[in-house]
Amino acid sequence: MNTRPTLIKTCFFALVCVVLSACGGGGGGGGGASNNGNNNNNNNNNNNNNNPPSNVATIPLELTLEEGDYWEYFWTTETTSFSQPNTTNSSIDVGRYSITLDAQETVAGRQAFPLVISGKTGNGTKDFAPRWTHIAVGDDGSLLGSLNGISLDVIYNAETENWSGGGMFVDFEMDTVDVLDNLFDGVYNQFDAIVAASEFEDARCETIIGITLCGDDSTTFSEREYYKEGLGAVGYTLRITYTDDGGGFFTSTTINDTVELIDTSLMASDGTTVLPPPWESVATLNVARQGHAAVALEGKIYVLGGIDENGSPLSSIEIYDPASNTWAFGEDMPAAGVFLSAAVSGDRIYITADAFTVWELDSVTGWTTFNPATVGLELVDVSPYTDNTFGYGEVILGTNRQTSVASGGIDVGGYDPDTNSWIFGTSTLNYSELLRFSVEIVGDSLFIIGGFGTSGNILDDRGAKNTIFEYDIINDLWQTSPSGTMIDARDDHASAVLDNKIYIFGGADVSCNISTCTRGNPYRSAEVYNPETNTSTELPAMFEAREDLAAVTLGDVIYVIGGSDGDTALSAVERFTP
Repeated sequence: MNTRPTLIKTCFFALVCVVLSACGGGGGGGGGASNNGNNNNNNNNNNNNNNPPSNVATIPLELTLEEGDYWEYFWTTETTSFSQPNTTNSSIDVGRYSITLDAQETVAGRQAFPLVISGKTGNGTKDFAPRWTHIAVGDDGSLLGSLNGISLDVIYNAETENWSGGGMFVDFEMDTVDVLDNLFDGVYNQFDAIVAASEFEDARCETIIGITLCGDDSTTFSEREYYKEGLGAVGYTLRITYTDDGGGFFTSTTINDTVELIDTSLMASDGTTVLPPPWESVATLNVARQGHAAVALEGKIYVLGGIDENGSPLSSIEIYDPASNTWAFGEDMPAAGVFLSAAVSGDRIYITADAFTVWELDSVTGWTTFNPATVGLELVDVSPYTDNTFGYGEVILGTNRQTSVASGGIDVGGYDPDTNSWIFGTSTLNYSELLRFSVEIVGDSLFIIGGFGTSGNILDDRGAKNTIFEYDIINDLWQTSPSGTMIDARDDHASAVLDNKIYIFGGADVSCNISTCTRGNPYRSAEVYNPETNTSTELPAMFEAREDLAAVTLGDVIYVIGGSDGDTALSAVERFTP
């Protein structure tokens, strides 16, 4: 990494370890057995660069490089700070970049490949790109790099007699060799790996001439690079935790950085496959937005309204064409709209703008406004439903947007486009003040997913909820207890249905006590709920952390669109292929 946290430079001396796999998985053989319990002794006894420990064997990286070879990496950086009495500040950023080998050049008498780097390598504070301008493979299988196109240094040394440290992403500062765990555990891949690591721990207390002295702070530090035979660098992690309770005032800071290989043209020596994420970034929105609605119609995605990055309500709509991977503006809605509920019935889009107004969009003739004779519910997150029991045909169902105890619970309602009239269920879920949940229909059941509870009763404690409630549409009957639960409590998330399963994305956790609530960072996490088995399963995380987003199914993939990173509206769009 080109820029390292100031905390590392000022507070740490690095103990650099190069780890060689001792058991199956590595194509180049094995080293000695892991000996984590003796790390301190090893660190004390092996500071001589010319005297490596006897339990380390030569393992070349077995790299065969050609012009055009590439690696693609995904990185995350997250910092969380806490101070008494109850103040938590956190930030998270993510990015993707690729490295491609250009035509060879002569560097220090050896053919080396220039690195062409594209994509987002950092956030202005940290840069996760390799620190080398060129790389080459030595005769002994070592990986070499150049910082200036003139000289070559060792990145990974395959010989035991001269461990030069180095590193693809960081510059390790000392040359101690040790054996540690040899698994890179990423979000999308796991690799048995050769590991170069720098570790440090200060446990507050030390004993000097028989007297134990304790300070007010504690620090743990771990920085590791992971290599795999045939692939080269497959990952990097940085973990720092610093706590201080000087004067009885407690503070802590945690830093977690990860770089993970997600695609490459190379082949692992042991046949391990690099699995690309099930997520794919697609063209971004023309206007960043949150609090918007999204539906699929005639093979395209329509995104409607919301709030832009300046906090202004939007009347604009955007239409995504997956064939060309482009967004285009459509005809503006009749008025600006935020937190709208939209669904498709037949070949038209319907938006329940409020309890008095429905907007209809015909892709040919444009917008029409309807005002049903009766007053309906202010519906949230509506879904289309084909009624085969009561004679309505295709209707749009949702629930009231719960905002007050006075309303007495959650009711089901809908809109019938054929008769331009509201329809109502009679069963009520006794769950006062549940906000920002999502609604999906699977078969003849309507599900209320997550949300934020603002008052306490037997079903409703304050904070984000992981509950899933089911409404039987045919029998007009709510289950009085949750039919299922999510893995994570989620407020302000999005959901979509594919193959009779409910996919749930993003949102945030909110924890509350009697007087205050604390909102966490938006989630990258996703999960799927199967109503048939009443089980929730974790999914690989999204690229972007986001809340107040929209999700929509188109064909056999799901798109997550826009939202907020906790501070501002997003234009980023991803699609998930189960």
